[in-house]
Amino acid sequence: MSEFRLRSAEIIRRRYDGQEEDVEAGGRYDVLTAIVEINLFESIFKPYMTGSIAMVDSSAFSSIINFQGQEIINLQWSVGDKEFDRSFYIYGVKSQDKSQSGTTSTLVLGIIERHGYLSKFMRMDGSRAGNVSSIIGSIFNDMGVTKFASENAHQSMRIMENNRTPIEIIQWLTDRATGATGEPMFVYATMPVDDEDRFAPNVKMRSLGTMLNDHPWEDDEVFRYTSVSGDTFPRFERDNLLIWNVNMLEHDDVMVLADRGALQSTYINIDPFTRSVDYTDFNAQTHFENKKQNGSNIYEYPMFDFNFRIDSNDDSLTVANMPSTYVSGVNVSGAFADYPAYNEEPNVSDQVMRISRESDLSMLEREVMDVHIWGYHIAIGDSERGVGTTIALAVPKDQPSYTPSANVEDKKRSGRFLIKSIRHQMNNINNDYYTICRVARTDSPDPINSRDRNEQRPT
Repeated sequence: MSEFRLRSAEIIRRRYDGQEEDVEAGGRYDVLTAIVEINLFESIFKPYMTGSIAMVDSSAFSSIINFQGQEIINLQWSVGDKEFDRSFYIYGVKSQDKSQSGTTSTLVLGIIERHGYLSKFMRMDGSRAGNVSSIIGSIFNDMGVTKFASENAHQSMRIMENNRTPIEIIQWLTDRATGATGEPMFVYATMPVDDEDRFAPNVKMRSLGTMLNDHPWEDDEVFRYTSVSGDTFPRFERDNLLIWNVNMLEHDDVMVLADRGALQSTYINIDPFTRSVDYTDFNAQTHFENKKQNGSNIYEYPMFDFNFRIDSNDDSLTVANMPSTYVSGVNVSGAFADYPAYNEEPNVSDQVMRISRESDLSMLEREVMDVHIWGYHIAIGDSERGVGTTIALAVPKDQPSYTPSANVEDKKRSGRFLIKSIRHQMNNINNDYYTICRVARTDSPDPINSRDRNEQRPT
């Protein structure tokens, strides 16, 4: 039994009047045997999926189709017993090479979901008012996206569309949306698990807190990095949760994180109607401690040593008391009776939520890794496993251990991580299906100053 099997791949070309061409007229092309590899990309920062398709053309269909970036491709594949149907627009040919014999060519097509494609050609000019989540939902509805699941954002506002594209407006609103406690919200697309309208895009809007509490795997299901080749084991064994490769990206750059508001920020609020200027300090340490006191398991331990002093002098300020960013905003009191305008908030405390959002976002850049795992484990299951969910990882320390009872896991690289993005790599030649998951830690495994933080301890 193969892990991945591509069952159907069909390119649809439109007529000049917008209708699909008849099959007899060459409007549909079966390219199943020409596809070598499919790559699909998901990210919590993008409200649509993108990808690429590598093909070997030995039947000259690329000369017949004459790609213009205006075609549709329908894909159907299965992973184990689960089937997937997705429809994409081909927006361009990334590369094309002809063989020396001149009888074949290889090409790579760029693909994108319909609403991502459509947004590039739309300009919106009007106004909308209401909860940010409702506004975003109405914009998706205008683009024909019927599967949009959302939490309510804390903010309600009135916006002017100002001749922007739908995706630009959605991303602009998402950058200003928070949950009730100031956590950032994300609008992203992923592959659905249900069988209803499987070709339709699947878009969500969720807060960081909801994401971090979404555990699609069982508590005892931990992906482990091992030197033993995965080919030694059957690929479909549920307990063989192997990590093939770990790539640790640039991380722990405190200067960059400080610029993003990870420590302390000062918010300057200007109200030209009352001619007042207010200053409000936001302390990230207090922010994270409040989350922990409220019963949140998101930040078990802070990821910074907030008591760190840049100078050795005991009288010097700690990093937690040194404002690293300044944010200013104009809050026009009484401009609208029901909704504030544009990015305004009704009061300064709600404005500070946007600083809180930036502080939380900085944590997603603190410790980032790329982990390679079998795509089978992402695809199976009754709940969605993908971007916006958490995954448990176990990565061993670099040095060997001579004590059988010792804890040999690298604490900093092991634990629960949030999946920020996924590259689905599906090979149609040998039926392999890998995923490269970009994950981010959201808390420290131990108190940051613990003496035995990196020492082996009996389990």
